[in-house]
Amino acid sequence: MIVAVGTEIALRPPRTDPCVQNYRFRRMGFAFGSTCSYPTLLERKNMGWVFGIGILILLVISAGFRKFALVIVGFCIVVCIVAFLIYYINDKKEEKLALSRISIEELKFEDINLKEYSGGYRLSGRVFNRSNKFTLKTIMVKVTAEDCSDESEKKCVVIGEDNQSIFLNIPSGQARDFSEGASLHLTPKGHLVWNYSVVEIKGE
Repeated sequence: MIVAVGTEIALRPPRTDPCVQNYRFRRMGFAFGSTCSYPTLLERKNMGWVFGIGILILLVISAGFRKFALVIVGFCIVVCIVAFLIYYINDKKEEKLALSRISIEELKFEDINLKEYSGGYRLSGRVFNRSNKFTLKTIMVKVTAEDCSDESEKKCVVIGEDNQSIFLNIPSGQARDFSEGASLHLTPKGHLVWNYSVVEIKGE
């Protein structure tokens, strides 16, 4: 280090701090004879073992400590149960509200199609959210596929069903296109007929 003193220039060796120099090594568990007060990684682990062994000894030899520990454990269990019940009740309440915010009459569907795609089927279309207040988050659509033996579609049998949750996030007064894979594996022998129905609507 160079220090200016008056008009003379003096050279002074840099001051060293053994704690700073050895701290990096002490974090890895090596002290190198330093007198620093920082706890090493090995020392912290040893302190944890000593603390744990001390607790076990007290549990074995002290009836009063065992009772105290049981009270603490019981209190923690009660707090956890109460917290879980509060969360569960609030979650169910919010889910019930979400299902009642937007009615089917406030939605409009256009160009809904079910087409073959990569060995399966894909449902696509456009959804309008005509709610004046809420954002449409998700809808669940039930797709039903039928195999009809004639073009009149009077003699049909259901060969596949799928409930598809579609995440939309459509603000009030807007529309979004969607395209979702349907879990349908169909091999109709006659004429394939399909239809859909909305079974769940969630708003926010």
